[in-house]
Amino acid sequence: MKRTIFCLLLLCSLAAARADDQVRTAQQILKDQGFFYGAVDGQNGAEISAAIKRYQIRNGLEVTGQLNQQTLSALQSISDGTEPAPAAPQPASPPPPQPTPATSTSNQELPLQVPPQQPPSGNEYAAIFFKTPYEVAPREVQENTLRRAQIRLNRAGLYHGPNDGRPGPGLSQAIIRYQADGGLPQTGRLDMRTLAGMDLLPRSGQPPEMSPGGRRVYRGIWIQ
Repeated sequence: MKRTIFCLLLLCSLAAARADDQVRTAQQILKDQGFFYGAVDGQNGAEISAAIKRYQIRNGLEVTGQLNQQTLSALQSISDGTEPAPAAPQPASPPPPQPTPATSTSNQELPLQVPPQQPPSGNEYAAIFFKTPYEVAPREVQENTLRRAQIRLNRAGLYHGPNDGRPGPGLSQAIIRYQADGGLPQTGRLDMRTLAGMDLLPRSGQPPEMSPGGRRVYRGIWIQ
């Protein structure tokens, strides 16, 4: 009986040590990738769970905050020096069948399928301000608004780059951390809700200022 109890305790100890090593390895990889900011101690907690969620969101994995098999495989790929394979997109639901008319349809127009809007590629400013008034703003307005966002994120300890008004991977990661802390959709962009949270949207009654191009600007919103 005593021998059985001893064996069970030994197995539990080995399992706990293995789990600690697994968490410690994940902490180190996530820390190297910029997702984890705590101590690499092999301890589970809210901080490593939040880091796992950020990593899962960034890489299109199932967001659980846990080291499930999919997340472990992706982290192992980083440890082996290979990039994790992107998550396969879920197939869209097929459209409902259209009724077939009795007459010939050779001269009839087919319904136009409009794809969902995506951030424009090749223009970093338009992408980070996608679907906001700043998306088509003059460049000096975009840079000024982005610089103010960098300053706010810097003061919050989420961003450590230069306040130069230019987009980049470090800024996108800081925005995701800000959105995660505030319970906002983690888009990595300065969308309307994120701009509102940072107090970067114009207020009514705000006196105008002149932009370098000669147009009047209300807190980043230009007018003719």
